[in-house]
Amino acid sequence: MNDNYTSDMHAIRRYKAQRKKIIVWFSTFFAVAVFFVMLLFIFTLSYDRIYAGVYLDGIDVSGMTKQDVENMINSKYDEMLDNAYIRFTSGGRLEENIVINVKELSIEYKTQEIVDALFTPGHEGSVLKRFKDILNLSSEDLNIPLFNNIDNIDADNKLIAFNDAILEEKINEIINNTSSSVKEHNIIKDDEAGVLKIIPGKQGLEIDRAELKKAILKAAGQMDTEYIELDKVSTVNNPGRFDANQIHDLYNIKPQNASYKWEDSTRRNIIITPAVRGEAIDILDLSAVEQTIDTQDAKDVYIIPIKFKDPDIIDVGLTEPTFNETIGKGSTSYSSSSSARKHNIQLAASTINGYILLPGETFSFNTYVGDTTKDKGYMEGISFENGENVVTYGGGVCQVSTTLYHALLDGGLEVVKRYSHSMKVGYTKDGMDAAVAYGVKDIEFRNNFDAPIKIVATTNGKTITFEIKGINRNKTTKYSYKTDKISDFTDGGKNYQKYETFRTVTVDGKVIEKDKSFKNNISIYLIPKK
Repeated sequence: MNDNYTSDMHAIRRYKAQRKKIIVWFSTFFAVAVFFVMLLFIFTLSYDRIYAGVYLDGIDVSGMTKQDVENMINSKYDEMLDNAYIRFTSGGRLEENIVINVKELSIEYKTQEIVDALFTPGHEGSVLKRFKDILNLSSEDLNIPLFNNIDNIDADNKLIAFNDAILEEKINEIINNTSSSVKEHNIIKDDEAGVLKIIPGKQGLEIDRAELKKAILKAAGQMDTEYIELDKVSTVNNPGRFDANQIHDLYNIKPQNASYKWEDSTRRNIIITPAVRGEAIDILDLSAVEQTIDTQDAKDVYIIPIKFKDPDIIDVGLTEPTFNETIGKGSTSYSSSSSARKHNIQLAASTINGYILLPGETFSFNTYVGDTTKDKGYMEGISFENGENVVTYGGGVCQVSTTLYHALLDGGLEVVKRYSHSMKVGYTKDGMDAAVAYGVKDIEFRNNFDAPIKIVATTNGKTITFEIKGINRNKTTKYSYKTDKISDFTDGGKNYQKYETFRTVTVDGKVIEKDKSFKNNISIYLIPKK
């Protein structure tokens, strides 16, 4: 029992002795390690050179002192400036007359700022920040460019200085020598040669001043011969698209006859518009130009022939319209009419009197005279309605339209619309009447001559006369008419007669058209029962 106890006590003493040795050994090792770490720490923080991993414009400056950096700047960079040039290209071509020696920009290096920038990593800030910077440099290099703020060239933290006035002067020179406005395709019509000359346009180059300045400074920072593509700091503007169809529509002109027209909406003064010669250009010729004008195969000038065509009426032969000659004339008697009917005839005739039509214009009796109402001064008179005599305001006005119809036929004017009465009338031959009823029947005619005409109406209480006045270019042309009954028929228990009127035309006494029907020449009358 005692032997066992003694053996255990010896074991415990040996264990304690061994542990003490381990503790002493570990403490000594730790103290030594801390000592060496402290030495490293002190050595690192007291390092008076640029830390590894720092570059100036791509040049490894690690291990350099401040004086080393100053010496490098004063020698290496000054020498590089002497041999650094900036050249320019445009459209793939070298601009021979534009070159900048970087030294011309009076570049000065801010030596102290450069040194401070290089020495800041690992030398400034708290201990932790300095170690953090040193650790970062060990994993990632730091390159400090001299032109370190090109995107904001007016900033104060640049490491170099340059003469901005000289740089601006150089930029002005470049813009003046290379920038250009776009030239559009030019089209010249040569009437004498009878051709259309098409001169292709040219691209325009609009240089972005701010972008050019940045590019020059970046190139200067390379300290070597650099090339700047002006196209990359510019906007290239192309001429507008050559549209063959549009040009064809613009330069194809239909011939236009000389003609009369109203000076304004008052219809008081008539002026003469001169004739316009027709011009035609082949669309195929223009399409051929469109295919090549914007390519490298474009010609210096394209020649397109113009085909001219004269109008039918070159000159109307007038300085102003005249109404001295009678083209057509018609008269009917209303001497046996009642005073109210005479009044209506004279009122309607005076309304039309003096009306002027230009060539091509159409006259409508109902449109111009309008409804023959009491408010307009018309009186009650006898009219036809559904085959019966009725009393209406404006009775007798149909004799006015009929007499006008006679003048139109006599003058050879184009009658567009005409209706016969429902029954025969006593003041003209069968087939030669023209009825009007507002909103139902109308007489319309067109001035189919090349000069203005005037409707002249006169009444004297016995006879109403219409004359179509103007320039009578066909004085030897005469028109005569005859009417034949072509059928009797019954419809709805009522008896009717149908008539057709025929025209004969003579020129210089020679018949050129005999007994020929014409537009609206049919008349149908109700025959009252006896």
